[in-house]
Amino acid sequence: MKGKPGTVLAVVALLAAFLLAAPVAHAGAIVVGNANWYEFGFGGAGTFATSGAGTVPSSGGNSQYADDPAWTWTSSGITVLTVTDAFIAVDQFRIYDFGVAGALTSVPAGSNPALSDPVLALLNPDYSRGFFYFGAGSHSLTIGQIAGVPGAGYFRVDAVPEPGTILLLGSGLLGLASFRRKRK
Repeated sequence: MKGKPGTVLAVVALLAAFLLAAPVAHAGAIVVGNANWYEFGFGGAGTFATSGAGTVPSSGGNSQYADDPAWTWTSSGITVLTVTDAFIAVDQFRIYDFGVAGALTSVPAGSNPALSDPVLALLNPDYSRGFFYFGAGSHSLTIGQIAGVPGAGYFRVDAVPEPGTILLLGSGLLGLASFRRKRK
């Protein structure tokens, strides 16, 4: 590169400053079948979910903060995404896969005492929740809030057993039951 040494140094310094100032995209890879729930935050109706950092942690000790979206996973079989609102029962969400709008979580039934445990919130019919099935392949999840106030929610992705696995498990249980019956 020809030019004055000072000019070259200035260009390199400017490029370094630009690269250091650029926001870092840190999309989160989701572990299918993770024992923990992923906690995400949101800013109010019409906003998209963000990482869970900065939100109140689960009182159940059964969650981890999600990285920045889009949240991604790849599976060789069917997976189920479970989403639940928490804290105040007023929020509703739309699910997006690769930016394509999908289904909605249920309509919240009312304000209930604040629940910060995803399992308790999922079991409470007042809280918005949903179960969404995805085929084999790669997925890129974002969650949009369509109603409610700023807050936090939870999601997890689990593998759905193949029919052959369910059949094998069921026949094993039937065999065990019949063996037990014969012993009596």
